[in-house]
Amino acid sequence: MTTHSEPVDPPLELLRRLNPVPEAPVTPGVDEALGEVVRAIMRQPHTTCRSALSSRLKIAVAAGVVVLIVVGVATAAVVLHAHTGLFPSGPNASVGGPGEELNLAAPDFGSVALKLSAGIPYPAGYASWRQSVVTEQLPGPGGAAAGDQVTTGAVRGSFAASAFCAWVQDWRQAVQGGNSAEVNRAATTIAAAPGWSAVTAEDPHPSATGPNDPGAEPGTLFGWMLPYRSAVLAGNTAGVDQLLASGYGDGKCWLSDPAWMTLWRVHGQEWRTQSQLAEHYRQFLAQERP
Repeated sequence: MTTHSEPVDPPLELLRRLNPVPEAPVTPGVDEALGEVVRAIMRQPHTTCRSALSSRLKIAVAAGVVVLIVVGVATAAVVLHAHTGLFPSGPNASVGGPGEELNLAAPDFGSVALKLSAGIPYPAGYASWRQSVVTEQLPGPGGAAAGDQVTTGAVRGSFAASAFCAWVQDWRQAVQGGNSAEVNRAATTIAAAPGWSAVTAEDPHPSATGPNDPGAEPGTLFGWMLPYRSAVLAGNTAGVDQLLASGYGDGKCWLSDPAWMTLWRVHGQEWRTQSQLAEHYRQFLAQERP
């Protein structure tokens, strides 16, 4: 019995020649590990009379092992990243939103989502509201199952809704605090919000009276912004408070407020009716948003 002593090509060069997985994305450390697998296989003893056949067989076996490992590494890479490179089209795009499908279960989903929100403005002091979109509203790695996906358009839309509600709260506080400069800044931002690209990508023509899902409030996807905008531009603080307390907009401004959501989680079993929630939110506004 003898062992094969011929030099072995680097495993990725072997793969490229056999071409089972073109351009497999493998790091240098993995490449070295694959090389050791190949060399171990090639060192296995064989008889001299069958050396040619054995060598070719061992090369094939080694290549097969490398292919399996590389494919596993490539698959793991896909699973571990939020970006999928998949873009819905046709009816699927209108239902789930435009843009690339993101893997909600990927560990880097939160950082990818926050990068997508970079162009969406929040008032000073509302960083926790931006962060809560990832931790509270979108089921990231902690709450998503493998295969769960959301489009980049839908993610940006979630941030746009949250940011709009933050500016409404900021306007309200500025009015009560007599900060006219901030009142004007917030009102200007609120007036422009229905035209943000993150809004129009999903709802090109926001309308407060357009058709919506059965059982939901009337209005298109972002049509709920318009009554808030009208009340702000009219300087109607009582109207803004009424909209906020009633949860107008399918409760988006409730869901966007981390402090309120913390309170709701504690008392949710006690506050079961819409009227109870509205009353407690009025109290919350008076205590937490002086």
